[in-house]
Amino acid sequence: MKNLTIVILIILLGCEKSQKVVTAKPDSNGSIKIYSWEEYEKVIRKNPKQKIEIIDTICPFEIKKAKLDIKKNKLVLYSYDCIAGTLDELNIVIKPYGMIAKEGKRTCTGPPKGLNYFCYEDVMSKEIEDRYGQNWIDSMERTAIKNYVIKNPSKPYFEAGKDLRDEYIKK
Repeated sequence: MKNLTIVILIILLGCEKSQKVVTAKPDSNGSIKIYSWEEYEKVIRKNPKQKIEIIDTICPFEIKKAKLDIKKNKLVLYSYDCIAGTLDELNIVIKPYGMIAKEGKRTCTGPPKGLNYFCYEDVMSKEIEDRYGQNWIDSMERTAIKNYVIKNPSKPYFEAGKDLRDEYIKK
């Protein structure tokens, strides 16, 4: 009986409770304050003509974190077109500069006016460009791709319809 009680308690406590979606109420001007893309989507789906005041709370914190990391000389290079393996090579190539590489994320559509995405990435990319020049990131990525192709001669690596093995691997 004691074991049954424990099992029932675990089941009851482990079940997720359904969360009520609380939608902000319009202020005296009929405008709703929005703090994220998700909130924006919910409000616009419900009422496309709703007046909205957007307050970006994420980007200012991302910028602050990026500036602190830059001060500590902890630079992060974001790469957007990496295939599996090339990011590892990119990390090897930029290691002497005290950086790490991460896969960057971008979307086809931007956020609504007033919200910003990828603020940390943008601040980091600008800092790296300011320090090393406009073409430096591309140069490091090209070197990483070349190293990847040379180390993996049995794996095709196509770019603009051309297999880069033909260019980098001497037969």
